[in-house]
Amino acid sequence: MIHAWLVPHMGIKFLHCISIFLLGAGLTDAEVTQTPKQLVTEIRQQVNLTCHPISGHTGLYWYQQVTGNGIELLVYLQNNKILDDTQFSKDRFSVIWPKSSPSILTIKTTELKDSAVYLCASSPTTALQHQCLSIHKYLSSPYTLFLRPVQDSSQLFPH
Repeated sequence: MIHAWLVPHMGIKFLHCISIFLLGAGLTDAEVTQTPKQLVTEIRQQVNLTCHPISGHTGLYWYQQVTGNGIELLVYLQNNKILDDTQFSKDRFSVIWPKSSPSILTIKTTELKDSAVYLCASSPTTALQHQCLSIHKYLSSPYTLFLRPVQDSSQLFPH
C-alpha cells in the first residue's frame, strides 16, 4: 500500500509499504514463524523473508497478496524442492528450503510493486495439491516490511 504524508515545510512525502502478514496457527503448540517481524528498506534493495515451518512438514507455500487483489501462490515446495513456481518471477525472486532449516524467500531488488501481504504456510501433506489458503492450518504470525523513498537523488541516477 502507498501512503502519502503531508509534512509542514517539506511538501508531500511518500511512504511505500510492503505489509507482510502471516496469520497465527490457532490453539496448537506447533506453529509456523517468520523473522524478522518488521523491516524498513529503500527500493532497489535485497530483502530476505525467513519462514520456519513446523518440524516434519513436507510442504511449504509462499503466497503474495497485493492490496486490492486476491492471494496468489508464488511458489510451492515439497521435501525441500520447488514443485510449482508458475507465478514465481525467477529474475526478481529466489527461494531456498534446505533440509531441516527455514525457507528463505529473497526479493532480489525491491520495487514498488512488491508492496503486498506475503504469507508462508507449511503442510504435512505429501501429495502435490494446490490447497486454498483458508484450509492451511499452519500459518505464521504477522510480518511487516516497509519500503521508503530514496533520500539521496544521486542513488536514483548514478553517474
